[in-house]
Amino acid sequence: MERQSDPGSINLRDLLDHLSRNPLLRNFRLALYRQGEYLEPARRTAFENCSRQPNQDVSSCGSSCHQVRESTFQKVLASGRPLVFLSPCGTLNLAIPFTIPETSAYCLLAEALPPADLADRLGGAPAPFIAPDLAKAKSIATCIHQQIPGLLRQDLRLANTEKTTSRLRTLVDISAEMDLLATEGEIVDLLKESLIILFDLSCLVIVTGDPAASGFILQQSSSWPKTEASPSARKVAEFLRQNPCGKSVSLGEEVNLFFPGKVCHGALAIPLVASGQPLGLVVLPEATLPAGDLSLLELLCVKAASRLHILKLERERLEASAFATRMVTMVSALAQLRQQEEVYRNIVEMSAELLHATCGSLMMLDEKGEFLRIESAKGMNQPLARSLSIKLGTGIAGRVAKNGFPLVVNDIEKDSRLATPNRPRFKTKSFISVPIRIKDRTVGVLNLSDKEDQGIFTENDLHILTSFTAQIAIVLDRAASMERADLLEKLAATDALTGLYNRRFFDERLDSELSRSIRHSLSFSIMLLDLDNFKNYNDLCGHIAGDSALKKVASLLKSSGRDIDVVARFGGEEFIILLPDTSKKEAVLVAERVRHAVESHPFPQEARLPGGQLTTSIGLATFPDDGDFAQALIKAADTALYQAKENGRNRTVPFTRKQAHDNVVFL
Repeated sequence: MERQSDPGSINLRDLLDHLSRNPLLRNFRLALYRQGEYLEPARRTAFENCSRQPNQDVSSCGSSCHQVRESTFQKVLASGRPLVFLSPCGTLNLAIPFTIPETSAYCLLAEALPPADLADRLGGAPAPFIAPDLAKAKSIATCIHQQIPGLLRQDLRLANTEKTTSRLRTLVDISAEMDLLATEGEIVDLLKESLIILFDLSCLVIVTGDPAASGFILQQSSSWPKTEASPSARKVAEFLRQNPCGKSVSLGEEVNLFFPGKVCHGALAIPLVASGQPLGLVVLPEATLPAGDLSLLELLCVKAASRLHILKLERERLEASAFATRMVTMVSALAQLRQQEEVYRNIVEMSAELLHATCGSLMMLDEKGEFLRIESAKGMNQPLARSLSIKLGTGIAGRVAKNGFPLVVNDIEKDSRLATPNRPRFKTKSFISVPIRIKDRTVGVLNLSDKEDQGIFTENDLHILTSFTAQIAIVLDRAASMERADLLEKLAATDALTGLYNRRFFDERLDSELSRSIRHSLSFSIMLLDLDNFKNYNDLCGHIAGDSALKKVASLLKSSGRDIDVVARFGGEEFIILLPDTSKKEAVLVAERVRHAVESHPFPQEARLPGGQLTTSIGLATFPDDGDFAQALIKAADTALYQAKENGRNRTVPFTRKQAHDNVVFL
């Protein structure tokens, strides 16, 4: 607007700023007029059009408001007296003339807000047309007409500068206080209170939030009409994208698109933006502010936005740190697990926890790399899940496994990559599927669906899950290596037929137990067992039945002993058991329990054996009484076993020194 170069032009803005703060003109829009043109305010306003239709072109205003104002202004400028008049569309207008010496005559136009706008501003429902109070309007016009000459004699620029300086000092104090606030709510409350008090606002609305997240929260002054409707997140986000600089924008009735259910004919909107990040919006319904006030208001909003942005960054850093710690804890817990089944189950549970999903599955490729099978699942029957298999390249998971790329779907029925009906067992149409790769080789697929809040999976969810799968791939590779190592170790240490430990492993454990017992002055025992008449059983029943009998005896020995006992196949039909921390007396009780278990168990065709049963003879030896090194103990147990056989079989015989003497052969 400001096209003038004469010295008085600056005073006009100062004058208008001063008058706009006059309580008598609180509910009026103000503008200055001179010789056919509007001089103030700088922005184009409804004064140039019909005020009831602010977006309508002058030429299309059927009520001819513009022409009525023009003729009225000419009369007022000619008479030098104020005039109160109604425009053809019903709005009340004050036309107040004044003259600046050595320049020209001017007219202050004050247009009252329409009744509906006043109702909005005062917090009530839009009212029907009410006849204006002309007597009161004339009194206001006369009073302002009398005040203007005195104002022109004052140094308004100095007065306004002093007022602005005072407000700047207040803004500095508010900024310092805002730097100490720790929550978004505290910042918004201080901003709202400061705007209302400093700029004498009767109504303002603040929305804060994240356009990329769940939307916006509405904060408002008491005079804005209450509504349960939330701000339109899409419209607010669109406005913030279009106005990223934090400067105020004059809006017409399009401001109503932000707030469903409200009626407003115009507003000032100030974006809350910091470092290019949209954080919210301040809306001043039906507000007209002097340029100086508007600049200060924008500064305060910039400060609030900056503080909101700092809090957001701090919150994101804390969340990222917490997430990293949580991820490390989860991966560490997985790394402690030795059983592959436990690893699979924990991977599904942990990934579902990270993304707040209620359903999920871990599918692994078979050894040939042809089929995916569910190894663990959440939210579905486990036996049913394990029975399902998908051929590589078919179905969603099969395609993800084949191409090696993750898939995030907001709506399975609308996604052009899928365009398939939603699966009945799922509550929502959104899911995420991520391949698990070990050394550039896809080994499985992790799937999640049905968020707890029924929301959709996002790119941020994908980032979290791919970070997690990168770590669990290492765990899976390690678990597989450990399982292979355990298997090889087990094969090297066990007897192929019975599954018991073999003679080599037993000898190692015996040496270890001997060393431990010497260090701690402990005793231990060994049992040497031999199946009675087993050669006859093999000859009568065949070697297959004999092998079956050996397996069953091995099972009986393991179930009859203790967890700390070491049971091994000594050779042929002989078995040996190491009993740590066991005296000879205690060992006899264990041996009798084992002997009775074999004796009482039915074996096929055992009735054909001498005595009609398959039984066992047991010899016992104890450290240190019967020997102080491994081979001496085994020899003592073997001597006792020989004595058990000699005494009629199916019995337990502890070693004694007399047995050793009886077995001496003199040459």
